[in-house]
Amino acid sequence: MSGICGLVHWDDAPVAHEDLRVMAEAAAYRGSDGIRYRIDGHVGIANLATNVTPESLLEEQPLASPDRLLLLTADARIDNRADLIDVLGAENLLASDPPTDADLILAAYRRWGLDCPGHLLGDFAFAIWDSSKQSLFAARDPMGIRGFCYRSEPRRFLFATEVQQILAAPNVPARLFEPAVAMHLCGPFGRPEWSFYDGIHQLAPGHALFARSSGVQTWRFWDTDPAYRIEYSDERDYAVHFRELFQQAVRCRIRSPKPVGIWLSGGTDSGSVASMAGWLLQNETQLCPDFRAYCWAFEDLAGCDERDISSQILRHYHLEGTDVPADRYWPMQEFPATKPDRDEPPPIVYRALTDQTLKMAREEGRRILLLAERGDEISDAPYDHLTLLGTGQWQVLAEELEAQRRLTGQSWMNAAKALLYRPLLADLWSIGRLPRLRRLVRRLRDRPENPLTLPPWVHPEFAQRLGLKDLILEEFTRRAPEGFDVARALHHSVIFSPISIRRLQWEERCHARFGISFADPWSDRRITEFALAVPQWVISRVGENKRMARQAMQGITPEAVRKATRKTNPRTHYDLGFRDRARDTILGLITSSEAAKLGYVDPKALLECYQSYCSGHSSPYDFWWPLSLDMWLRIH
Repeated sequence: MSGICGLVHWDDAPVAHEDLRVMAEAAAYRGSDGIRYRIDGHVGIANLATNVTPESLLEEQPLASPDRLLLLTADARIDNRADLIDVLGAENLLASDPPTDADLILAAYRRWGLDCPGHLLGDFAFAIWDSSKQSLFAARDPMGIRGFCYRSEPRRFLFATEVQQILAAPNVPARLFEPAVAMHLCGPFGRPEWSFYDGIHQLAPGHALFARSSGVQTWRFWDTDPAYRIEYSDERDYAVHFRELFQQAVRCRIRSPKPVGIWLSGGTDSGSVASMAGWLLQNETQLCPDFRAYCWAFEDLAGCDERDISSQILRHYHLEGTDVPADRYWPMQEFPATKPDRDEPPPIVYRALTDQTLKMAREEGRRILLLAERGDEISDAPYDHLTLLGTGQWQVLAEELEAQRRLTGQSWMNAAKALLYRPLLADLWSIGRLPRLRRLVRRLRDRPENPLTLPPWVHPEFAQRLGLKDLILEEFTRRAPEGFDVARALHHSVIFSPISIRRLQWEERCHARFGISFADPWSDRRITEFALAVPQWVISRVGENKRMARQAMQGITPEAVRKATRKTNPRTHYDLGFRDRARDTILGLITSSEAAKLGYVDPKALLECYQSYCSGHSSPYDFWWPLSLDMWLRIH
């Protein structure tokens, strides 16, 4: 959770130290171990250091190459260090022993040039100024854990970890990018390359950037390979393979000289991380000096409490735990006392509870916190019964049909339709075998009034002016790489969904504000590659969600917990905040809506939706999105 920022003046005007300083200090909390600057005439680069790995204690960034032609700033944790050291050779690395992650990135660039990001494993965002080419090269890790945003102007180029750092630079206008606003109003939509400010862009995960005076190019340097397949004759081998990768992912993230913590619930995903960490700490030395779990404790809302599960893991591995008094921190409690991030409207409801957890973790000395933020996306998968049919696994297929029939009360015929017929149509659609149907849907989409229903609070004139329905339809029809079958394509779209990426960015920024590094083993690239290479039916089966993850943790997670892990629904906590404790705040936001003043929201429709919800009715739309936009607009 370090930070980076920089300025390049294409007209050779010198960079003022003050301009670089205000960019860095806009996110000063990222530099708990110091902020360092390097200005070489028309180029200025800064690094905000928070050192949480053994090698980072030796780093001094920005880092220059021995010939002074290259200058690097990076926010990175590189996980394939040993492989890179072997390939690059000691003679190509700088003097530090062991080499720092910054050394490895700079050496990789000298060896592979613009192809270097594909050789790096880990969480990273970096920028390299190449004075011989008068160009800036940058890249962001494939899973989107580290942030990188930029603004390109005719006479200068600006980049940073956070959008607010670019906004802090002189003469950068803070104009809303209305397509992002419109998509936010409809829920978890948007594009990874968008920010909420006109002219400021995000570098999408797995993408690289090359900037010079003539312009900016971006390209994808990594994506999952549809041709990569992992197939075993014995289903148990998938679990063994996954456990090896998961062990590597957890080990890489607790390898620290600083105290480490974990957000621990009663679910399979965080329970697996905590159990693997506990096992590693028992069996390997020098991983981290201190490990502690943080569990949300619901006393009044007992149905939301999961400590009956999580406490068994703590006892089994003799781990320390801290209970966070969750009943005291309800949704929207923080507003207006706590300002939303300037970067974007918050995509997650539980800011007050999140901040309290991070505050307690920081007070107890944590410098890294593990989460299972992408666990649901990775450890669950769409049902893949077509593969069972195509490979002749009749017994397993019959078991699945029977499980579907028992769970839903369907007939055998309807169960077969649900598990085979409808996925078959989707598969035919995905590989283009139904051109007439595709043309029909396109004609439907291109009608002046296409059938997509927008949330009632979106102002019709705003939606029409932005072409909002078409923007959402484009998002729906965005496809996975060619060559995936329908199950893998669906899984790919979930793992890399815009809301998943936004949620991770928001979590990372929240942690950074408290001087804590965010780490998610489930967002390890190797695990994603594995999850999209195996037959999807081994990941989840009807009535057996997260089947492979549970099998893989046999002997690691305490057996009673492995079978009993569950995810509770915090809906009662959500309802308590929105229907009762935050009601006056919400009514104030709606009746004097900033979004309505700008023509984005119909306040009457939003008020009707909220009143209906308060009366106990459910809604197909989540009014958190217009509320979070209004909270953000009032501050920023």
